[in-house]
Amino acid sequence: MIVGLGDWNEAASPEDRVAFAFQLWSDDSQYNVGIVGSEQTIWSSGVLGRILAREEALRHPRLKDVFDLSDHIVDHDRPLADYLDGRD
Repeated sequence: MIVGLGDWNEAASPEDRVAFAFQLWSDDSQYNVGIVGSEQTIWSSGVLGRILAREEALRHPRLKDVFDLSDHIVDHDRPLADYLDGRD
């Protein structure tokens, strides 16, 4: 997955945002998130902003927002949660 964080107002450009690439999976007891770098994803930079390298993403002040968003995704996107849980 990928998420772009930063300024999204109409006057903003992709240079005003950064993108975090991450993997989302489940095991027997929980959902897991792993931050990956730009070289480990098929996503490309664009409207979401520059994709951060893994080390840069792990130090970024908005990293907590990525984890909060991933929690929100699995709590509210039932088809995705079903897929992750093997109930597709």
